[in-house]
Amino acid sequence: MKTKTCFMAMIAFTSVLSLAAAEVPQFITYSGRLTDGTGWGQTMVVPLDFSIYDAATEGSLLWTQHFGSVAIEDGYFSVMLGDGEDALGDPLNVTGVFAAHAETWITVSVDGSDELEPRQPVGSVPYAVRTETAVNLGGDTLGTLKSLLDMENMDNASFALNLRNAITKDCPPDYERVDDASILATGYYCKRGLDEMVKVGDFWVDRYESTIWQNADCTGTQYGGAADNWTSSGATGTDADLGFFPRNGNWTTKLYGCSVKYVTPSRGLTFFQAQAACGLSGKSLVTNGQWQVAAEGTVISDCNTGGTGADGYDGADPEATGSMSGPGTTGCISKWGVFDMAGNVWEWADLWGQAGRDMSIAQGANAQPWPTGYGSDGTWNINGEALDDSAWKTGLPAAALRGGLWSYAAQAGVFAVLLTNAPSNWASGLGFRCSKR
Repeated sequence: MKTKTCFMAMIAFTSVLSLAAAEVPQFITYSGRLTDGTGWGQTMVVPLDFSIYDAATEGSLLWTQHFGSVAIEDGYFSVMLGDGEDALGDPLNVTGVFAAHAETWITVSVDGSDELEPRQPVGSVPYAVRTETAVNLGGDTLGTLKSLLDMENMDNASFALNLRNAITKDCPPDYERVDDASILATGYYCKRGLDEMVKVGDFWVDRYESTIWQNADCTGTQYGGAADNWTSSGATGTDADLGFFPRNGNWTTKLYGCSVKYVTPSRGLTFFQAQAACGLSGKSLVTNGQWQVAAEGTVISDCNTGGTGADGYDGADPEATGSMSGPGTTGCISKWGVFDMAGNVWEWADLWGQAGRDMSIAQGANAQPWPTGYGSDGTWNINGEALDDSAWKTGLPAAALRGGLWSYAAQAGVFAVLLTNAPSNWASGLGFRCSKR
């Protein structure tokens, strides 16, 4: 009596996320059940031969593999198709069959008998490899896929990285995952050149206090750092006071917000400059809520808050980003792997509200308290005064600043918030941090 097989499942590809050709598994797991003519499962050890065709009947033989002995228990068996070598010693690349053919059918022969009928169509899961292989092969298939994803101008390595990030959501586009066991929440951070971000819930945030750079890859001139912190009231040009990156954010030359380790945080800039630098880098200024979550678990005693000196820093100046670590410290790092969330520099957060000084003053008419260079836009019904540069002005909103300053002692921390500064204000202690969704 001719034996028959009843296919129970086909499971393809242990991973569809490794995009480099050397990393993609070149085999699939194939499981089935072998029964006799009455439906009883067989228990035996027999040779099996698997064949793949390009049609349900007749057609061309595309691929075959022989197994000398397969253990079958109550009819059930499982083999790894493609996990072996052909007669010439070459890999049995079954994934190439799926990449090259739109439809395929598979069948098996037991112990040299005729192939079992009907042939079984290969399901959709193995075709996950088709996209993977297309990424590796290049050519028309890769070009078509890039076009569909609006990534035609991207080189193959960047395209593969972006596709992986889109699937896993571990990192933003163009960033590579770097494992780091010291980060309690996730165990990794994301890196693009010198720029580093960490995953916090469903968003990413700059790992270090942000700095402004001449180039998108965080190279060239660093603006707003130790030597050029935009605190000179008469400065123009490259320090971006009234030049190509003015304090109202209306830039004419691009500058970029980056999260770079071991540099002085950019400071002495307005909310609008920080917002522009983040936006030009494909990020956003961190929101107040994002900032608070990202700060969870920061040990303030390891941060640059000055005052008592318990943290080991004199509080006289901002420390370099990510530098506050040493024996017996956690390095002023949060559970998410975010550095320097307490002290060092105040950080602008994307939150506007009523100013926190002289709240009894009511501003009921259109006032125009913005400084020169911000246009004639007015404000209405803003209670209180906000600090704009060195002057208190009635009718300006406040933008939130978080974390405290290097000299604030106990007033600095992960719950420290300041709501007395207009977004047009700038000072040597005002920095920023970017985020990304």
